[in-house]
Amino acid sequence: MRRLAILLPLLGCLVSCGGDSADSSATSGAMTVSLSGSPSTQIWEGQCVACHGAAGEGNRALGAPALSQLSADYLERQLSHFVSGVRGAHPDDDAGKRMALSVANLSEDDIPGLAALITTELPPAQPPVTLRGDASRGEDYYVNICSACHAGNALGNDALGAPALAGVNDWSLVRCWRCCCRNCHHDTHVCTHVAIHMSLYTCRHACVHTCRYTHVDTH
Repeated sequence: MRRLAILLPLLGCLVSCGGDSADSSATSGAMTVSLSGSPSTQIWEGQCVACHGAAGEGNRALGAPALSQLSADYLERQLSHFVSGVRGAHPDDDAGKRMALSVANLSEDDIPGLAALITTELPPAQPPVTLRGDASRGEDYYVNICSACHAGNALGNDALGAPALAGVNDWSLVRCWRCCCRNCHHDTHVCTHVAIHMSLYTCRHACVHTCRYTHVDTH
């Protein structure tokens, strides 16, 4: 497999990029899970379950992705961004606006416990494949452009601010990449890196191929 050595000093991204794809609208059945009954459980059940599902499995119809494969560090950072207005303020980010409204009343003290609940008490997410991308082509893109930050197994690297991509809904990765390339998140250097790396792709559907690879072949 050819390596794109000139990219290595530049690598770093939040999530994969966007591209048009024809996909199914398959959704998993409702799941249930037994939680500890902590204050974080009350927040989860009162403010999160309606969109993300009781087990954090996600709901594509509402634009709510699966969450349990993401790290607590990443979840804390994103929750703080939604509460503070870093995310959810861009006019093109409809899902972000809904999320920001849902967590607007969270305090700084609420966020770590909620993130810990999602990562320790919910079962690992196993979202269905919805993209028709070419996983073999996606592997080439991923290894040469994404893996330096998101790790070879696509489980992310908190030290670089790079979240897990494996176990995350493929449609959500495409949407997030589009948002980064439009600067919907206003997320300092992270989305800037993603946009730079997307510009290096020569294939219009490279992000779809990459998302298909991380969703299927890195589990």
